[in-house]
Amino acid sequence: MPIQILEDAKDSIESVHILDHEILTGSVDGYFRIYDIRAGSVIQDRVGHEVTSVCFSGDKNCVLASSLDNTIRLFDKENGELLSEYTGHKNSQYRIVACLTNTDAHVISGSEDGRICMWDLVEGNMVMSVAAHTRSVSCVAYHPTRTAMVSTSLDGSVKVWDEGDEAGEGS
Repeated sequence: MPIQILEDAKDSIESVHILDHEILTGSVDGYFRIYDIRAGSVIQDRVGHEVTSVCFSGDKNCVLASSLDNTIRLFDKENGELLSEYTGHKNSQYRIVACLTNTDAHVISGSEDGRICMWDLVEGNMVMSVAAHTRSVSCVAYHPTRTAMVSTSLDGSVKVWDEGDEAGEGS
């Protein structure tokens, strides 16, 4: 039996991220929601398009949200203020999981054209784009302590990248 049921979303929930006592969700209704399971409260912020991927920043102060309008957005967790937008990748058809590097210095995402893209978190400019797969890159995940990441694709492959590789962040 579940100990708690949260039913605020009006459509499918596409992504979830858990941090301490908070549950972050992104849903097709265009919202991301932060549930505080200790206080029994919810904060919701409208992104405007289907939210397909969400995560907290490493410093726990921001929310990164990907949506099907070719845009990744960074929000202040406390007040919902839009801090930055990251564009230049293709994401209008498939769920693509984006992430932050372990230092919160860069945003990384796959693209439907097989590329991996990286943006400077603060400046918002794309600092890297590399052809990585033959089909859409569905997910990227960054290692918690090393300068290494993994990408997955609709081409059926999983690729591991390290700092010496073309798609690694480097030191």
